[in-house]
Amino acid sequence: MTLRKAHHKTKAGCTTCKKRRIKCDESRPICYNCSRRSLDCTYPQLPQKAGSGGQVLVFSKDAGTRPQQPAKAISPPVLLDTLSQTGLLEGVPNSLIPMYKKLLHHFVVETSTTVAPNSQDVWPRAVPQLTSSHGFVLDGVFALTSLHLSRLTSSETERKLHADIANARLNRGLVPYRKTLENVTNENAEGLFSFSLTTTAFILIIGADEHKALIESLVCDSATSHCRQDHIQEAVAQSTRVLRCLRGSLVILVPCWEQVSTGIIGAIVKRDWWPLPNPHLPEAIEEDAKLHALEKMWMFSGRRYEYYFDTLSTALLRLRHSFALASQLTIREGHDVGKLSDWTLVAEWATHISFGYVDLLERQTIEAWIILAHWAILVHRAEQSPETWWIKNMSHNLVSTAALVVGESKRHLLEWPARSVGVDLDRLWAHSELERPASSDPSSALSEMLSITDSIPRVSELPMTDV
Repeated sequence: MTLRKAHHKTKAGCTTCKKRRIKCDESRPICYNCSRRSLDCTYPQLPQKAGSGGQVLVFSKDAGTRPQQPAKAISPPVLLDTLSQTGLLEGVPNSLIPMYKKLLHHFVVETSTTVAPNSQDVWPRAVPQLTSSHGFVLDGVFALTSLHLSRLTSSETERKLHADIANARLNRGLVPYRKTLENVTNENAEGLFSFSLTTTAFILIIGADEHKALIESLVCDSATSHCRQDHIQEAVAQSTRVLRCLRGSLVILVPCWEQVSTGIIGAIVKRDWWPLPNPHLPEAIEEDAKLHALEKMWMFSGRRYEYYFDTLSTALLRLRHSFALASQLTIREGHDVGKLSDWTLVAEWATHISFGYVDLLERQTIEAWIILAHWAILVHRAEQSPETWWIKNMSHNLVSTAALVVGESKRHLLEWPARSVGVDLDRLWAHSELERPASSDPSSALSEMLSITDSIPRVSELPMTDV
């Protein structure tokens, strides 16, 4: 008699998957199965056991509140017909229509799900409306989808074809996009933000490839001291470019937040379903203690106060905020690190840090780079999801650059990030016999521009903002 293999049942899956009698991956706010099939996804409220000290995941600031589910998605053929009827595909040869149909199908089914959680149903309805006023939005859709396909295929011919399409559509859309960006208004903010997602993905994924190659050249080559420092400086520039890229959308979101957050793409940017950033689980409390201890790098008895300390403290406090929130938005199976149910949490820290902090990184200030290396831990957790194809290798690149900037003497401060993202510090420092050059003193340049705070609040006291 053949015995059936035991099936691990879960009580935390969504109601829809339970009705369909399939395994739910428990992704919030929408699980993978429901997202792929455009089904309504709801989770039953689990009662907390009496006397239990464990954590109950709450994905809303208000108990029982869940993000509103959008209407059913428009199918790719209907989307193609809509674009054709409105004249938005005018001039496209009939011979190319099958290719565009393939791109639209992949965008609706696959690429749109990688932009942001809960966004698969948004884009098919938003694209025709936004494209009617801003043609570059459709260029962005085709460019991003083609870039995605170029990363999925194993055929070099297809990879090149999709890469060429991606570059052509991006370049075509950039001209009107840049012109429109000169005057951001409520009328064009949604179109601008939609296209900015495309440019962000391009910059991050192409930059990550160049950054990775640069790191490898530093590890493998025994270059002269001067050349090595030039390469490290370029790696620093690649790292800060990531932060500036993620902050780029603020020029659109800050002045027009009300319009974007309540408009047709509002579900992509709003995060009012996020829980409060309080570390509850033992491992989350332990991580917060480790992060808090980093402040001793610049705040200790006998060291003269410098204005840039406040910039470091603010960046660290915001990072503790992000780790605390991540502990409640992480789905774990067994003893693995888990994956973030919402990768946009990673970008949240980058959009809140100041340009003063970025300046400290560019000056190769050790403390700033230690903080960045710890942010890479969250990036790595986001990389565990297949949806985050355009940030792959980012965490490894950031920790590697931090190690090259900081030097082997600060190894104990980098062991946690290096271990988390898989960086071999010994291999990285194999050609680093020379002493690390002194970094620029940031105090003189920043004293006029950085503000002084009276005290450092706890993570739970840090107010959450929308952008």
